[in-house]
Amino acid sequence: MRKKHFCCGHSGLGRFCHRCAQVLDLQRRPQQKSRDQIDPEVSPSTDFRPADGGEPISLSVLPTPGLTQKALSILADIVDHRAPYTRYGGKRLYFDHSIISVPIGYHYRLLLRELEDRRKIPIQIMSHETYNHYHG
Repeated sequence: MRKKHFCCGHSGLGRFCHRCAQVLDLQRRPQQKSRDQIDPEVSPSTDFRPADGGEPISLSVLPTPGLTQKALSILADIVDHRAPYTRYGGKRLYFDHSIISVPIGYHYRLLLRELEDRRKIPIQIMSHETYNHYHG
């Protein structure tokens, strides 16, 4: 088979130019928000306040509003709604089983302490590098 030269200047073997068709398809689709785009409901320096009135935890460490929003939803689910931490990939620390680590993206970790009545309270959000050197 011979390559065809389309009117757009591209060449190929098909009936139409697939490169230009892909560009047109992307232009016609409504633009979806990426995970890290700013949501007007969440300010970058948000604090999480547990529903039971516990200590607030600062989320200012997180660099993007998308990660802040993700951390808020995970905190609300685990702390307020008592969802299992394993749903979010959380694990207990080997040197202190009362501390639970939950990943927030690739580079950040959320630390929770489990109390004797099985409630979980947030301790801190930290970068993965700081978490690697954390000793309680």
